[in-house]
Amino acid sequence: TVTVWDAIGLMESDQKFQKLFQFIAKKTDGRVKLWDNNKKIELNFIQQQDLMIIGFNGWEKLIGSPLSWTHCLPSVLIIKDNKQTLI
Repeated sequence: TVTVWDAIGLMESDQKFQKLFQFIAKKTDGRVKLWDNNKKIELNFIQQQDLMIIGFNGWEKLIGSPLSWTHCLPSVLIIKDNKQTLI
């Protein structure tokens, strides 16, 4: 199962992402689900994970936060925003 944590509310604010997520969830027979942001992420949940994929900005915020479970993260893939301006 893949759990998507939309900490910044992209699904609510961007209809394209919402439709993309719904398409993926449907095609994977429910094996991709959205984390309920009303629930607190606990150490027990983190310890059950094999991989965390996160954007660079999100990573910086996460490691700078006082969350107690950041030292217990699984393998992490940090995605860099590669938008470049052409001159």
